[in-house]
Amino acid sequence: MKRIVVLPDVQAPLEDGRMVRNWVNFVKDFNPDEIIGIGDTCDFTAPSRWNKDTKGEFENDVFEQAEYTKRRVLKPTREVFDGRFGILRSNHGDRPRDYLRKYAPALSKTEMFDEAKLLDYEGLEINDLGDFYDFTEGWTATHGHLGFSASRYAGGAAMAAARRIGKSVVMGHVHKLGLINESRGYKGSLQTLTGVEVGHFMDINKATYLKHGATNWQPGFTVLYVGSYGDVTPVLVPMASDGSFTVEGQRYGALKRGANGKFTKRVGN
Repeated sequence: MKRIVVLPDVQAPLEDGRMVRNWVNFVKDFNPDEIIGIGDTCDFTAPSRWNKDTKGEFENDVFEQAEYTKRRVLKPTREVFDGRFGILRSNHGDRPRDYLRKYAPALSKTEMFDEAKLLDYEGLEINDLGDFYDFTEGWTATHGHLGFSASRYAGGAAMAAARRIGKSVVMGHVHKLGLINESRGYKGSLQTLTGVEVGHFMDINKATYLKHGATNWQPGFTVLYVGSYGDVTPVLVPMASDGSFTVEGQRYGALKRGANGKFTKRVGN
């Protein structure tokens, strides 16, 4: 059986560091066959359309955020995992390149502002997975920003994408953690499509654009078990407020109470 771990939207430097550290420790222990980055690994805040003509356009340097993302997310992952690792194209990943093309088209031929260059995919041996990655027959992974319908329900946007594509879909973008199955057919012959939304690793307190500091997002990530017949069992892994979580009965990142009654060490680290 093949085991794939999905790295959800991180949007560094707006990430929750505990979630990322605990996830890296989990990857080291779990040793999956593959990691799929769902995209939005780096926030690339400055070239956002929301920052145009504001002071934010001159803050949060693109190169500084890229270096931060490599230092805090990608390099730690590569230090514990040397297997297949790919990242999907995403709207945040496209921000620097799109900004250059729109506001400095005379300079847009350079690849310097492509996400793969900024985050050094080549040096870190990370594959650019493009818009869609068919990781097994009947299933694809995509970031989720390519015009699919939104939904207030976790899993709903991915299910809408699955209906449109005709394959089961694993996606990020909406920062929800959910799964929906939908079957159709007749005379006992059914086809089942699955929509999976893989969660996020963001620190809500750093997302200052959120009204009232709250939103319908769920922190966590996803593990995909791919069977020998191509069957896929998605397992959603929700994270607690301290960034801890459980996979296959093992708790990662949770404080353990010592004999003196104090919390002295972390389990799974």
